[in-house]
Amino acid sequence: RPKKLDFTGGTIPVTLEFINTAPIFIPAIRVFQEYAGHLFGSVENSPTKIKLIFQEELDNGYRISIQNNVVVSASSTIGMNYALSTLLQLAEITDDGVFFPQCEIVDEPDSSWRGVMIDLARCFHEIEYLYAVADLCWFYKINRFQIHLTDDQAIRFPISSLPNAVSDEHYTREQLTKLVEYCHDRGITIVPDIDAPGHFRAFNTAYPELFGPINEIEGAETTAQTNVVSGIMRVQEETFAIMQQIFKEVTEVFYDSPWIHIGGDEAQINQWDNCSVSKKYCSEHGLSDIHELYGHCVARFSQIILDMGRT
Repeated sequence: RPKKLDFTGGTIPVTLEFINTAPIFIPAIRVFQEYAGHLFGSVENSPTKIKLIFQEELDNGYRISIQNNVVVSASSTIGMNYALSTLLQLAEITDDGVFFPQCEIVDEPDSSWRGVMIDLARCFHEIEYLYAVADLCWFYKINRFQIHLTDDQAIRFPISSLPNAVSDEHYTREQLTKLVEYCHDRGITIVPDIDAPGHFRAFNTAYPELFGPINEIEGAETTAQTNVVSGIMRVQEETFAIMQQIFKEVTEVFYDSPWIHIGGDEAQINQWDNCSVSKKYCSEHGLSDIHELYGHCVARFSQIILDMGRT
């Protein structure tokens, strides 16, 4: 529920015609008109206008005043998207037409991160499905859309330096770039998720000479959920160089995301005890055991991403 919501009685006809005072609101207008067109078609000869006003102090919040006309105030494209999603939710479709209720609304987000995550590595969905999720994110003001792109089961992100790594079902760079742009216009940031150093079996299988074959690791654990051996990255300098290239390609596609998710969870680090290459790396870098090696890997991945200007 908005911070302030006062219905003042009465309704006015819905309109898709805008009076815009700020160019930054143009993408939000296009989005609203697209969704409104899907919901109730064209609106002809409406006397109502929607006036958009830039109001700096609102940050990512917004104000809506619906009386004889509609006045919407915000200070950013994100805030205007929130306002127009609320406006669309207010529209009432009746036998006599489509109407807005007369009301006064003031609202702002309670949380800066309101997210949804889809595990695409374990369960592939066609790109159209991701667009549908993005539409729901806009409608319900969800601003972070995390997509889990790699895991033991599959790699859905195309990596130019590792062409054999990508699974049969995957997304092209062009598809993902267009999805990023679609979400950007709606005030939604896609957060890419590349899991390392654990959940790595798909990489192990595609490039065992780089990441280590599963069969060299005795006692590798099988996960109850997937009934597959949970892979882990073989640790060597060459591996970090390849991971740097992967993260670079990820940042190029997801250009507007300040964040790159590296997973790091549920890594079966006990497998490193049986990996001579990883144990050699430990010795060369003064790491006393596999627990220090795990922390070292996460720190190096984090620094690679920080050096690219991301978090």
